[in-house]
Amino acid sequence: TMQVASVIGRDFAFRILHTITGMHKELKSYLLNLQGLELIYEKSLFPELEYIFKHALTQEVAYNSLLLKRRKKIHEKVGEAIEELYPDRLAEHYEELAYHFMQGESWKKAMEYSALVGDRAAEASANAEAKTNYRRALQAAEQITPSVPNILARLYAKHAGILANLAAVFLGPLLFLVLARPFLSHDRLRHWMDRSIVFWPDPEERSSDSCFKDLHLWYAGWLYLRPSPDAEQQR
Repeated sequence: TMQVASVIGRDFAFRILHTITGMHKELKSYLLNLQGLELIYEKSLFPELEYIFKHALTQEVAYNSLLLKRRKKIHEKVGEAIEELYPDRLAEHYEELAYHFMQGESWKKAMEYSALVGDRAAEASANAEAKTNYRRALQAAEQITPSVPNILARLYAKHAGILANLAAVFLGPLLFLVLARPFLSHDRLRHWMDRSIVFWPDPEERSSDSCFKDLHLWYAGWLYLRPSPDAEQQR
């Protein structure tokens, strides 16, 4: 039971655990024992009973003790339980559903929910998040047999649109460098570059292969600003 809870996540709702295990009275007794051992504790009673693993390491050990095939099956069951228990609130659980169905290799649902997360992020202009989720949707779609060319085409179009938005953001700083260099000193431009890094996608996204373009642009900017060897000799 603790293994099943670990697949749900560090936080887990009693209703989801009950739906998956089919236990009720025995489940409450088991969870009370885990509380007594200080492995879990109640996180909330309202709007529903939720528990949380006291230490992330406890959840990780329980999760990794599962055989891969069993783990995948439980992930799929978690996704199905969420669909069953929260039919009118699915939008609140899109991220969880996408994650569990992806881990459970339920490719069609993983594609659908990842695309929905991507759509929501795109509407909020969260381009980096949208790109990540459209990419996941594409990865899931490519696993579906028989293939779904129409759906793939729509996902590729959405992904391309987000990449275009990101490219426009990446090109902005370089354009500024080109236009501003005649009017600003080297030190002021370098200060601007150091400060403006906060407006770029998060470090994890910047380090990924698909977003490497921004690093090239920054490098090009530094090359543009760097004094020539002749200028260095004149100092």
